[in-house]
Order: sequence, then structure tokens, then C-alpha cells
Amino acid sequence: MIIQCENGSVRLASELRDIMEPGFDDWIRITPPPSLGFACDDPDLCNQLKDQIAKFEPDIVAIDPWNRVAADDKGRDYKEAFEKLLAILPTGNRPPALGIVSHTRKPKHDERTSGRGLMNTIAGSYVIASVPRTAFVLQTASDDTEDARVVWTCCKNNDGELGARSAWECQNGLFALVEDFDWEAFDDRGEKKEGRRVLSLELIKEILRGRPQGLTRGEIVHRLVDPHGFSQSAAYNKIKEYADLFTEKDGRFYV
Repeated sequence: MIIQCENGSVRLASELRDIMEPGFDDWIRITPPPSLGFACDDPDLCNQLKDQIAKFEPDIVAIDPWNRVAADDKGRDYKEAFEKLLAILPTGNRPPALGIVSHTRKPKHDERTSGRGLMNTIAGSYVIASVPRTAFVLQTASDDTEDARVVWTCCKNNDGELGARSAWECQNGLFALVEDFDWEAFDDRGEKKEGRRVLSLELIKEILRGRPQGLTRGEIVHRLVDPHGFSQSAAYNKIKEYADLFTEKDGRFYV
């Protein structure tokens, strides 16, 4: 069940037309967007939702988007909104999962973030990232307005591994896996060049390949500074940014 607080029926019909088949309503329900957003402090609205959720018994209840739920970006408003949402959901042995769609903030100039660092790109109070057990971030694959590809990354998972990021192509309600996605180009976009090469994830992987004993952070930095000519500070910052994407044991990194 999707509690839709923003997109109207025309847009939803356009985006879902390729998956609208007989029996669709038996599996998915989408509410019309309230004119003033999701007023979680309105007892009548909350009681109606609670009744509908109990009748439909969904596995997932999704809120889209979060900024139409919380009154402000302050932590107190976020916590109150979470408490009211959880009060709507049924309890028991198999309560539905709660999914929240939240916007990301506008990136800073030349900012490139990946892995767990993407948690810091979620807009609003820290509460939006700290309360959920799991968080994913969806990024556009490029700045090209005709590029329908996106990158999907798990940046928080309290109950398991983060797993590898993946690339997909949006297709009107469906997503097709992009098998030959150019990760090096994605990681390099917006990077500043120092010396003759780009200080990228692929370059660090190249340095680690063929070294079964791994390398320490300092050894990686040395190989980035000489012969590639990067500064030590730039090398350390880049290793810190990509640290979650490598295996680390006893202070040594492996690919």
C-alpha cells in the first residue's frame, strides 16, 4: 500500500501503464494525494488509514514523499511523525514493513559520495537516517536528461551486509538491470584531475589487484603519490571515501 502524498493520478497512470494487468488491485493499492499532504496529526485520517491497512493486510506500507509528512526538518518533528506512522500499522507476528521515500539534498560542488557516505546526502534531520533499519539511495547515472539509468546503493543495513551497488534502467514502473554499466565513468564524473590520471575508485582497485597480501592505507597512498603525482591529502581522502567498498582486515585492504 502506497500512501501517495505528491503525485496525482495522471502521472501515476503514465508511470504504471506497463504493469497494469488484471489482478493488479489485488496486490497494490495507491491512495490519491491529500491536498495538504499527509496530515499525520489528523485522527480521522489516521483512523481511516489504519482501517484500510487492516483490511488490505499489505506486506509493505510506503510513504511518498517524507517531506509531505513531517511538519519541519527538526529532529522532534521527525520523531513525532515516525511515532504516529508506527501507531497506524498493525501489530502482531507479521506486521507490514514501513518504507519511506525521502529526497536527497542538493550536492555540493564536485561532491562525489558512495557507500555508507551516501547516508549524509539524505535531506532533513539526522533522524530520517538513524531510525530506519535499512536505507537505500537512488542516484541518476549521469546528468544527461535523456539517460534513464539509475544507481541503487544500500548505505545502511542493521540486519545484514550492505551488498554491492547496482545499475538499472527505468521503464515505466519497471526497472531493467544494466549488465554492462560503466562504473569507472560513473565514479569519475565531476572529479578533479591531479597529474595525468583521475583519482578514481578504479585506479585504487588497479593498485590492489595482484596483491594477495593486500596493502595498508599508507602503502596505497604511496602508490598514488608516486608515480601518479596525486597529493597525500587527496589520496587519503579518496581512500576514506571508498573504504567501505573494499575488504579490510588487520589494517590491510584487499580487492
